[in-house]
Amino acid sequence: MRFLRLCRLAPVFLAGMQAFLVAGPNEGLIFGVDDPKRVGRGESVPGDEGGGLSLPYSQILRDTEPPYENIFRDVRVGGRSMDKAGPADVFTQARLFSGPRMNVPLASRGVRPEDAEFKLGRFYLDLRALSASLLYSDNVNLSETDRNDGLIGIVRLTGVAVFQITDNLRLATRGTLVWLPFRSEFGVSGFGVDDPMVEFETEPLFQTQLTLDQNVKGWDVECYDDLRIRHRRFGAGWGFDVFNGETFDEEDRIWHYVFRDRTPPPTSGGGGENRNDRFGYNYIEGRNLVGASAGRLLPTTTRLEFGGNHADYWYTGTRYSQLPGRRDMVYAMLDSERETLRFKPFARYRASHYDYNDGWGEEAVAGVHGPVTENLDLRAEGGFYWRTDSDHNTYLARLRLRHSFNPLTYHELQFHRGVTEPIEEIADSVSYLLRHIFRDDLTGQFCASWARFEETGTGRRTGEERRAAVRLSYDLAQHTSLRLSGAYADFRNEDEQASDFEQWIGRWEIYYRHSHSLETRLIYQYWNRRSDTPGASYWENLVTVSVIKYF
Repeated sequence: MRFLRLCRLAPVFLAGMQAFLVAGPNEGLIFGVDDPKRVGRGESVPGDEGGGLSLPYSQILRDTEPPYENIFRDVRVGGRSMDKAGPADVFTQARLFSGPRMNVPLASRGVRPEDAEFKLGRFYLDLRALSASLLYSDNVNLSETDRNDGLIGIVRLTGVAVFQITDNLRLATRGTLVWLPFRSEFGVSGFGVDDPMVEFETEPLFQTQLTLDQNVKGWDVECYDDLRIRHRRFGAGWGFDVFNGETFDEEDRIWHYVFRDRTPPPTSGGGGENRNDRFGYNYIEGRNLVGASAGRLLPTTTRLEFGGNHADYWYTGTRYSQLPGRRDMVYAMLDSERETLRFKPFARYRASHYDYNDGWGEEAVAGVHGPVTENLDLRAEGGFYWRTDSDHNTYLARLRLRHSFNPLTYHELQFHRGVTEPIEEIADSVSYLLRHIFRDDLTGQFCASWARFEETGTGRRTGEERRAAVRLSYDLAQHTSLRLSGAYADFRNEDEQASDFEQWIGRWEIYYRHSHSLETRLIYQYWNRRSDTPGASYWENLVTVSVIKYF
């Protein structure tokens, strides 16, 4: 009944907000011309005799990239309003990847039919990279007292495949074959065989996606089955994911994918980890997501969307028993796309259930997003969260500012009170991200966050986290680039049986390009973990050298 009342009230809320927030001149981007311009209401783009073309951007950005640019579609999972980046934002983000000549991961690039290694009708198979690596660690067991060194060799072959079954139905796959010559092991990364190099990557180890995108009587219907196996980081390594452009299914989860190990570690001689089997306190997560969504524009230029999905999970390299095995989610959303509004209102309802909980967690949120100025973007929202298996409920909130000082500097500041995944807790957090281009051959990034956690069913505080990371990228010479990174994390748990600890990671990377398709990469990493639990502290020096051939 509560959900039905929210559905009845949401259109009234949006209509009222639209009437209140009309901000004079239309400052939205005008699409359909070679040089997009900002024009006032009723003005036409020069050369456009029919007047300005101001289509809602969901009609234009339905599928953001063709299959030869990105083989995986941006599936709509939990209700996400689409923020439009300003011109300075786009320029800054583009320059960050075109400054120091670090190779952006090629596995995510799509398949161009004319460049594919193998073509058969609408099926395309393309090889991306072949690499050979050596990895040395002076503490392979990540032990405090029993330090042993070790060397491992890795040969990797990465490829992608796309089968465009029809214009609306696509099957895409990306994966890596791994051979460990010193151990005589061979297999697909993420399926039983160890792949130590994923510690230095952001892309999934393996991904396959089947999507159907169809317009049915004015409704944009999307059905999907998305399987991903990825290396999940937490602690200090989280900062590297932020720098590398880690993507999540929903925007409001980007700072809130949290895994906090509150299980006391074993104390018999060390942490019990092994560099060859897992990477410190990170783990491998597999997820198969099946779902569908449907949306359309209402006469008020408001997008109505609803959907649902089911996810199955499995893990390697974690001893934490509360990680979910299954999750179900349903959602409904209303999001204004009216171009004459400076601040566009939205409303969203979402309910989810993890198999480790008896009941469902439900949230209802409403807010606005839009440009305060040409280079300053605001997102503000508030709402409530409640559970069907508890009488406890609480408020949710977000205030986020994204600002580009100029085409060389971008930063964002956010306060967020929301629900974390995959362990459902309420987190109060403050986060900050800064990206700056000092010059064409030197860029820098910095991020920091503080979070306090509480149980969703009782409100009992469970712990705090502090994280920070910094990265500098510099071209030493025409063919040589240097990247220096550092990250820190501090974990404090309220449970006396769980350990408190802090982590430091320092990383030094050199890239040497022999040609546009051949590269040598040298990485040194220092990792230090200090814990108040005996036997759970350790430090490690790690060195890798790789030769990579891109196709």
